[in-house]
Amino acid sequence: MLDAVAECQEGFEVVIQEPVRNLSQNAKLWAMLAEVEEQLIWHGYKLTAYEWKDFFTASLFEYKIVPNMDSSGFIGLGKSSSKLRKKEFSD
Repeated sequence: MLDAVAECQEGFEVVIQEPVRNLSQNAKLWAMLAEVEEQLIWHGYKLTAYEWKDFFTASLFEYKIVPNMDSSGFIGLGKSSSKLRKKEFSD
């Protein structure tokens, strides 16, 4: 690995960071979200697996809630789950 760093061209960056989630973690997440979708109704709403993913992600991180474009509801703005580190993802 050090040889590869030494041979980098000028302008390249070397980043050392925790790994992000892997494909098996991603598959497990979507299997679990599908089960939640089948089993739960949230305050009268039947949420999709995608909506549950947003719900759980918003519960972990600070989101901003803003009116949507036509002012008929609200949307949450925050961190994408694809950028989560393994520890964050397991939470």
